[in-house]
Amino acid sequence: NADPVTAGSTGQRHFFTDQTGVIRVENNAPANEHSPPIL
Repeated sequence: NADPVTAGSTGQRHFFTDQTGVIRVENNAPANEHSPPIL
């Protein structure tokens, strides 16, 4: 996972990379395997 140090200040989006290399993103919570992929 890649998360902002201070949400809203140092960044807003949270990222997750699954085992297949798909990068997934959430705007308001930590991303996980169920988050939508970046297109």
